[in-house]
Amino acid sequence: LILPLVVDFHEVEKSRPGSKGKFHLFRVLDRSALPISIIMFIMAFAYSAVFAFIDVYTLEIDLRWIGSLYFLAYSVSVIITRPITGRLLDMKNTDFVVYPVMIAFVVGMFLLSQANTGFLLLSAAVVLGYGYGNFQSIAQTIAVRNVPHHRLARANTTYFISMDFGTGIGPYFLGFMIPSLGYNGLFFSMSILAVIGVICYRLLIGNKHNLAAENNDTIVQKERDIMD
Repeated sequence: LILPLVVDFHEVEKSRPGSKGKFHLFRVLDRSALPISIIMFIMAFAYSAVFAFIDVYTLEIDLRWIGSLYFLAYSVSVIITRPITGRLLDMKNTDFVVYPVMIAFVVGMFLLSQANTGFLLLSAAVVLGYGYGNFQSIAQTIAVRNVPHHRLARANTTYFISMDFGTGIGPYFLGFMIPSLGYNGLFFSMSILAVIGVICYRLLIGNKHNLAAENNDTIVQKERDIMD
């Protein structure tokens, strides 16, 4: 009750003129964030297999006690590697960071599909922590990096809707694949889906975003030079 009395509130800039009118999709979603959001949907859909089925999978391959450490290993991998990839993203072009983490995602899902020892299972967790755990944050950065300030909320909304939608509907549809593929086949199929995600990134974004980011950085540097 006391906190609002001491917090200094600032007026938020209103949306640009012309935002009123009939509802349409791109009043809640951002068009420029759609390409990376589509790719995020693909990767989230693939990783949803882990969220939904890792427990029964480790029970089936008789690694239940090791399986209980899966998300711990995944989290440690994310905590260690995210600061590094974040720094590299600032220093290098986007592709320099994106392709390794996406390939790590593919490799991690493949390792998971072949896991028959605790070492392989935890190795998959570490590799997926580097792959999927970092791709989430990098993809969000791409979604908002070149978006005007007044469209940041829409860009974030587009990104998170895609990620949550992929994570949410994945287990429902993937469940139908288990009777014919089994859990090993399911995870292997998701590694193939991740390869499709890499191809989509190359086709939809690739060097285009690097050029846009470089132009944006040049503009920001010029503005700083003028201010100096």
